[in-house]
Amino acid sequence: MTHPAPKLRDRLDALLRKRAALGERLDDELRRPAPDTIRVRTLKRLRVRAKDRAALILRQIRLAGYGRTGDAA
Repeated sequence: MTHPAPKLRDRLDALLRKRAALGERLDDELRRPAPDTIRVRTLKRLRVRAKDRAALILRQIRLAGYGRTGDAA
């Protein structure tokens, strides 16, 4: 039986990359002389959503015991 950890880790990596890209887009928008407030708000929401999803996946990985680094809990 295969563990879902590799797929979860792939999804986690993808979400972290997406969050970083959203942060760059947000920074670019905020550097404009007149930032579009709706776009800024949307990018912030999407970035927070990606962070929340990544945190959920990280919890799932930790609770399942995947990716233990030898730290005592």
